[in-house]
Amino acid sequence: MAVRIIDGAQPQDTPIESQKDVDIIVNKKNADLMGITIPDDIMSKAAKVIE
Repeated sequence: MAVRIIDGAQPQDTPIESQKDVDIIVNKKNADLMGITIPDDIMSKAAKVIE
């Protein structure tokens, strides 16, 4: 969508798009360093957890 607008398409003429497939990747190491606690329900849905 953004590429079409950059290429000159008018935003009001561009259809709304949404992402169909989403993979959650959690960087637990950095979250811990920043003091962020990732909820268990998000951790259980994560496709990949970086320790």
